[in-house]
Amino acid sequence: MFGGRRYLGQNRAISTEFAIGGSVSPGFVVGGALFFNHLPAPSSTNAESSTVGTLPEFDFDPTTLTVIGPFADWYFDPTSTSGSWHAQASVGYGLLSFGQGNPRSGGFLTVPDQKGSGLATVLGGGYEWWVSGSWGIGVLGQLIVGWGSGEDTSNRTWKHRVLVPGLLFSATMN
Repeated sequence: MFGGRRYLGQNRAISTEFAIGGSVSPGFVVGGALFFNHLPAPSSTNAESSTVGTLPEFDFDPTTLTVIGPFADWYFDPTSTSGSWHAQASVGYGLLSFGQGNPRSGGFLTVPDQKGSGLATVLGGGYEWWVSGSWGIGVLGQLIVGWGSGEDTSNRTWKHRVLVPGLLFSATMN
């Protein structure tokens, strides 16, 4: 059985988050969330194979990482009338869908399309300005880390470690 580990690098991603929840105390929100990340052209470094050894750097076709799970969001100053810093966290189930990979240095070795799943965590922090009694808009920095495994279209097993940083604009209804 062929297998390996892959560390992804990316110069850009399209990230979205949809979360719904409620306040359990002033400034503390819990609920469920769906995090979606589309990586148009990810690359891997430090990839290893159990049969081949160290692999060259690869560039991949478009890839997606979807995470679903519970979340918690804490607003540091929920009584402020202008806005508040906040921090969020989530631990969930991640689904990774890779496009085909080709070695950056050329050659005939390719990595087939594959799917994987496993544990993913999301950490974020940002600031929201209240624009009305029930709406806030802001900016959110986010880091998603995922660990999982899956098979490619040739039935080879892979282990994945994925890191996706992001900067999002937010709109919140209170």
